[in-house]
Amino acid sequence: MLEKHLLVLGASRGIGCTTANYLRSSGHTVYTAQRTPQIQALTDEGTDKGFWAALDFQDPSQAVDLVQKFVADEIKLDGILCCTSYAEPKPKYLYNLFDFQHHLTANVIGPLMLLIYLEHHGVLKFAAPVVFVLDDRRIGSEYLAYGASRKALRPMVEAAHKTFPLHSDLLFAPLPENQELGADSFTEAMLKVFTEGHAGMGRVLDTK
Repeated sequence: MLEKHLLVLGASRGIGCTTANYLRSSGHTVYTAQRTPQIQALTDEGTDKGFWAALDFQDPSQAVDLVQKFVADEIKLDGILCCTSYAEPKPKYLYNLFDFQHHLTANVIGPLMLLIYLEHHGVLKFAAPVVFVLDDRRIGSEYLAYGASRKALRPMVEAAHKTFPLHSDLLFAPLPENQELGADSFTEAMLKVFTEGHAGMGRVLDTK
């Protein structure tokens, strides 16, 4: 199996951190970028292969800096896993347009903006798989997380991806219910996508 160079967005905790560790332990070079400091530490194994970068999509300059680092190091990415989420629970009646803007920026606008930069600078290989994680998490009945509606945002991601247009292969990966901290089936599905190939723009992957 050939070594792949992969980028995981939103790898500070949960499925992003779990999958990044799994891909690294499988012998691949994994670069991670996230808004918050790492809460679940990435494994020590393979830490010399790849790097960690701060990335807050509310500050576009950080995305530019990340792309410039890839260019300077002459890194070519074989795929991207997007697990970003602006998730800070609050009562539904306090949810407002400002919160919705943060939600869109973290889950749609920011990742796609980075994708455009990466393609424009030749960092992301042609037709490389770009996987967006889909879930529909809720916290109780009175609260919701700003990252909870990624499943509902799928049409926006697809529309924006076609509008530019981009040359990456857009894929969606449902997160098994109640397994947001990592599931063997999910991590294995991601490894298969990035190493064994994929088929079909907009395809929803089987991660069960």
